[in-house]
Amino acid sequence: MDNNCAIVDVWSLPRTKVYIDLENHFKETIFAAAREYAGGWDKLGAYLNLPLNKYGKCKIIESSRAKKISLDVIQKLITYLKNCGEEVTEQTVEEKITCIAPRHGAASFQANCIFNPHLPFNFNTPAGATVISALLHDGGINSRLLPHYSNPENLQLRIKVCNAFKEVFGDFKSIKSDPFNNVQLYFPKITGIILVHGLGLQYGRKVVNNPSIPDFLHKSDEHLKAAFLQQAFDDEAHVHNTHRTITLKLASASKEPPRLLVDIQKLLKDFNIHTSEPIYNDSYQSKDGVCATRWYLCITHQDNLIKFLNKVGFHTKKKQDRLSDIVYSIKQPHFSVKNKTKIVITSCKKLQNYHGFITSRDLAEELNRSQVLAKVILRNLVQNKILYTKEHKLGNRAAKYVFCDSHE
Repeated sequence: MDNNCAIVDVWSLPRTKVYIDLENHFKETIFAAAREYAGGWDKLGAYLNLPLNKYGKCKIIESSRAKKISLDVIQKLITYLKNCGEEVTEQTVEEKITCIAPRHGAASFQANCIFNPHLPFNFNTPAGATVISALLHDGGINSRLLPHYSNPENLQLRIKVCNAFKEVFGDFKSIKSDPFNNVQLYFPKITGIILVHGLGLQYGRKVVNNPSIPDFLHKSDEHLKAAFLQQAFDDEAHVHNTHRTITLKLASASKEPPRLLVDIQKLLKDFNIHTSEPIYNDSYQSKDGVCATRWYLCITHQDNLIKFLNKVGFHTKKKQDRLSDIVYSIKQPHFSVKNKTKIVITSCKKLQNYHGFITSRDLAEELNRSQVLAKVILRNLVQNKILYTKEHKLGNRAAKYVFCDSHE
């Protein structure tokens, strides 16, 4: 368990709690080879230091040949085969894993299993950041190590979180993780074991645990930080039209601001988005008697709202539209009709001289406006034959514009 590490190797997981299955031919081959060296199944069990029953039989070996195998048994089998001169390694076995599951935890094996697992499990991706953020905000990991996520009003967010889990871990077939038929999603227990014992997340009530963001996210690139922040603000934030602010509120069983709230403030500063200091809101007592305090952050001022819209944004359409309305409705004294054209042309020439072309993102940053507004400006310049499209948008590659010869 390492809070600094974003990649979880299967062999770092608890070996008596995690079980795997292998490709049939490969499993039959390595067990047959081991039996041949040992001189029988029961003798193999003794060589692997596995318990035998009163009849001298090794039930663990019998079970492992037909069903899933614990990491403990497969590790002992690998070591035994190596000592016998066979070239079998952990990497070889890892490549043949078809599913991974806990020993117990669900009536259905399939409901608890990850099929075709994405090994090693890499959280250093936008999907990984989304999974972690979802669990730290509207989700969690309960005492049975079942990760869960709840958002009754937003199907798109439930789909997004479910897809992020599958991108990080692999395929699973639990009906409780279907975002279309459940407002509260439960993911396979094995994902909880990986998150707790591999990644270092805490299980139980977040108000009591007062969790913080894993260290590796503070050191990650802007794409991961933006993914984490977007999920956090989609889950917890409110966009206020009247006050022209974004507020994010969290609670903990502490008299100090929640560690997660302080961490979120630090991530926003990495984007040069400034917030208020954590502000005390109120105190309350939960049904089970836990006393907690609520705190919130505010994002205010036009420049901070524009940076948030461009660099983080919301996945939730309602919140994104509301923030766009606030940003566009703010009066711009220096961007008046009188000097608008001059400012836009000057900014575009500056960008073309520096980059050789103009993109909507660069223009948005240059003008301190939203990227959506920059796209509208560029479209108008093209229609007026001041600019033309040098390269059209293709996938993640932005469209590039340059001045027409008559306006250079």
